[in-house]
Amino acid sequence: MKKTLLSILLFTFCISISYAAPGDTIKVKSHDNVHMNWNGNFDRTAKFPDATKKFNKILMHYTLGCPTKGCSEWDYTTQIFLRKPTGRDDSTLRNTPNFRVDTKAQAQLRYNTFVTYNYFFNTTTKAIDSTANDTLKIDIYGDSLTPLVITNSVNGWAGDYYKPVYDSLGAQTDSTYIGFEQELNRNDWSYYNVFEVVDNYELGRVITPYNGNVANSWKYTYTFDVTDFASLLHGDVEIRARYGGWQDGFTVTLDFEFVEGTPARECYQVVKLWQGSHAYGNTNNTIENLLVPRTVVIDGNMRQAKLRIIQTGHGFGGSDGCSEFCQKKHFIKVGGQTHYTTTIWRDKCGENPIYPQGGTWVYNRSNWCPGEEVYPYDYDLTQQLQVNATATIDMDMEPYVNQGNNNSSYIISGLLFLYRDNAFKDEASIEEVMAPNNSMRYNRFNPICDYPKVKIKNNGSENIKSIEFSYGPKGGTRVTSTWTGDVAPYDVAEIQLADRINFSSPTNVFEMEILKVNGKTDEVPFNNKMDVTYDATPLYPNSFVIWLRTNNRGVENAYTIKDAQGKIVKERSNMQNGTLYTDTVFLDNGCFTFEMTDTQGDGIGWWANPNAGNGQLFFRMGGTGQVIKNFGTDWGSSTIQKFTTGFPLGVISPTKEIGVDVFPNPSKGEFWLDINMEGSNAANVEVFDYNGRKIIDKTISSDEFYAHRLDMAGFSSGVYILKVTSPQGGVITQKLVKTQ
Repeated sequence: MKKTLLSILLFTFCISISYAAPGDTIKVKSHDNVHMNWNGNFDRTAKFPDATKKFNKILMHYTLGCPTKGCSEWDYTTQIFLRKPTGRDDSTLRNTPNFRVDTKAQAQLRYNTFVTYNYFFNTTTKAIDSTANDTLKIDIYGDSLTPLVITNSVNGWAGDYYKPVYDSLGAQTDSTYIGFEQELNRNDWSYYNVFEVVDNYELGRVITPYNGNVANSWKYTYTFDVTDFASLLHGDVEIRARYGGWQDGFTVTLDFEFVEGTPARECYQVVKLWQGSHAYGNTNNTIENLLVPRTVVIDGNMRQAKLRIIQTGHGFGGSDGCSEFCQKKHFIKVGGQTHYTTTIWRDKCGENPIYPQGGTWVYNRSNWCPGEEVYPYDYDLTQQLQVNATATIDMDMEPYVNQGNNNSSYIISGLLFLYRDNAFKDEASIEEVMAPNNSMRYNRFNPICDYPKVKIKNNGSENIKSIEFSYGPKGGTRVTSTWTGDVAPYDVAEIQLADRINFSSPTNVFEMEILKVNGKTDEVPFNNKMDVTYDATPLYPNSFVIWLRTNNRGVENAYTIKDAQGKIVKERSNMQNGTLYTDTVFLDNGCFTFEMTDTQGDGIGWWANPNAGNGQLFFRMGGTGQVIKNFGTDWGSSTIQKFTTGFPLGVISPTKEIGVDVFPNPSKGEFWLDINMEGSNAANVEVFDYNGRKIIDKTISSDEFYAHRLDMAGFSSGVYILKVTSPQGGVITQKLVKTQ
């Protein structure tokens, strides 16, 4: 009886595993902090679910981290591949020598089968002396039919050399010849190295950030939707992390999430078209040698088709900066007809969420930004392909001749996805809650105090015209809001809702839910909800000072303050170079957004553009000048701060850190100091030259701590040491650099 009951329980347990509920998630890790220390491939085999399971969505989370010695300071290409054996063999012609000496190939060897000696003059005995020559291990590969198999191994000793003759004083007077018994001359055998062909399918590409100055604990996660690869992601699969760097390095962690359920449209076949890196503009080896037309057999199951191109440009030896900094087009053709033309370019690198970086991170590039994932180009080919027929698919590049050093190239991946019919009609999923959200990915416009922003995907066959949402902080008041618009099937849209969040709960968890799609119940409920954590919005006083000193390109900058309805309540533009603006604002109680922009995308101070100089941007308290918010200088295209006045959203007023901010530094002689020493009534300011001689010594009161002018115009150029001391704040030192 007990045995029968146990069998029933085990059987029931197995059934519950085999038929898991839709929305249940299976997690698989292929790489766990794998150290990518040099250019090359880092392969791991992972065990994925078996092919009998169906998945509504598969996500790949790619976490980039720093090794023990720190991250690389350069922007390098990384790629994640799924490697699939094809069952086809191929071969390469190779050569191998007919003999080796101590495992090394030599052009010729003359040797003896008896021990020979190395002769020298012994200064102690005043006579000739000798030591035995090293034994040579000689491997013979004597059969051309099995050129890698050793047919004989012998020992030998050096031959074909001269024995010196010395006089009694150790001077060489003559020599005698030592002969040899055997002679071997290199004769290479030719053979074919046979191997199984493995196809690489690119799952995602990331360009590393300039990360030489971050802490070793730094991590950043990129998420890729790899649902279309479901037919390949089952059983034991080799996953490759490709690192294109020429220095150490980064770590890579790859986590896969398989969400069980019916896929919106099942991709039943993935066809590899092109994969590799190829020179661009080289007339002797054109990129069309990689991008050859491909003939594909389309079976009777195909109902929809998508072409995905992942393409990035690299190298900039020519005057036009190709391929990294030039804008060139590619052309997608089917049956010889061009259906799509796209410029390979990525703008808005100055809005990168990973900032500031140590390199030229703000420059726009050929479909990539340092520190960001590469966006694919997806093309719908459903209308261009016919079932039960063949199709010729081609990709051409804009004609170009490199005028520089021919190091211009593109890294290209081209895959064709074939789908069955769509399983749903009115179906949307929440892909990401973008605001409120405290992840680094959305740090440029968070925290918020007004309207949520969500990214959704249309997984149905009908255009989405409306979505009804419910949202709010966990445990707080929910808001119901209906968005109207137009999202085509399989498109992703970023939606900012029109109804404000009711931040009535002290929790930092925000809940978002889809209630209806096109006025109907969504067909897949488990992807309609998402929770994220968020940081509360800063509370600022109703009146404060916008303290802005422009750099040498003030005309590039402008700022606005808008209320919750988007009305501008304060603004400034058309500013002069190197000028201090102190604008006092008076705000009613409410939620506001401050935004400072730079039209050239390099902030108000950037190391790679020293001629532009450095500016300063603060919010300060009126009267005392206390710093409320320091925006820094290296923020790219814009810096945004949302804040409330009159009422908190779970957070307190700003605090300041002990320290000294100096502007500008270097300077021709005029330095401005912001001294942050909370609780100090006064401070002693001293300046020393590099010989230790004190050249400035003065005491200032606390009302002089902010925007205090330090005049060093009369001193010679060089490096000086600033020392600020107070009983409460301690001692703070900093370098000052005075230029001519």
